[in-house]
Amino acid sequence: MIVDTRILPSDVLTYTDEKFYEFVHSLCGDTPVELLKVLCIRSVQLLLMTDTKDIFSVMNLDCVQLEDIKKKTCFQLQDKSFVIKPGVESSIKYLKELLLAKNNEHLKQLTKKITPSTRTIISKRSTQSLSSSSNNTITTTSTVTLEQSVPMSTDEHKQYVLQKITEWCDSNKENLSLVNLDLKENEHFTLTIKNSNTSLEGLIKCKCGVITTLATKDERFVLSNFYKHLQTNKCSMMKIIRREDQENKKNDNSKQLTATSTTPPTTPTNKSTFLLNKLLVSLSTSATNSIETTTTMKRKNTAPSTSTKRRKK
Repeated sequence: MIVDTRILPSDVLTYTDEKFYEFVHSLCGDTPVELLKVLCIRSVQLLLMTDTKDIFSVMNLDCVQLEDIKKKTCFQLQDKSFVIKPGVESSIKYLKELLLAKNNEHLKQLTKKITPSTRTIISKRSTQSLSSSSNNTITTTSTVTLEQSVPMSTDEHKQYVLQKITEWCDSNKENLSLVNLDLKENEHFTLTIKNSNTSLEGLIKCKCGVITTLATKDERFVLSNFYKHLQTNKCSMMKIIRREDQENKKNDNSKQLTATSTTPPTTPTNKSTFLLNKLLVSLSTSATNSIETTTTMKRKNTAPSTSTKRRKK
């Protein structure tokens, strides 16, 4: 279906109430206008926010207020059920497609007005001079600065996501009982980002095969769904990382035990050796002196007895 927005007035997106109904009448006729009035859809923006299925689903309601509009917009079957007339359904769908295309064009024009690489800064300076009675001049200067946020580029979104994954690894490796946790793009996961004027999409495909769609908040990606996947027992990639981490721990412990068993006993220092030798010499000297003292005392004890024998003779 070809949708040509050139047939629409430039300010059609602002139409409300009677101006809105007159526009619908000129494009689709009386019946769609009556249907929209019954549903209290009173402006272009309300129509864009209402799902087409919701517009027609009310015809299935058993409601007295809808009897007249049902006769104009539907065929009544033998079983008392109603079917929307194809022309009415097509008119509403075409109207919505046309206005939606116009709304998208308007959004693109707003995006182009913002410089992608720099911030737009609008400064307005006003100077007012007041002369006093003494011919002195007082100058007042005011500055108003307005800044518009710049949409992030695809590469900036990618770097933001990779940075968040790195931060998560550093913060959660202890909670996961891992010594090392460093998830790398194209090794542990692949990241796909589609950034157009009207939509922002991000996908992360884990090495285990699970694809996670990233949510967005304030025009930035939120990775909570991907983090939840990594912490489940279903992720085979994380199982491999845990197993390798355990093997590395065992190898490190084995190396430490081997290093401890092969370390030679500690030898005493020179000072300790000197003190030990000095102690041994001292003990040896004491023992020698003790022996000599004992021998001398024995000799003294035996000398008088010999003299006595001589005197008796």
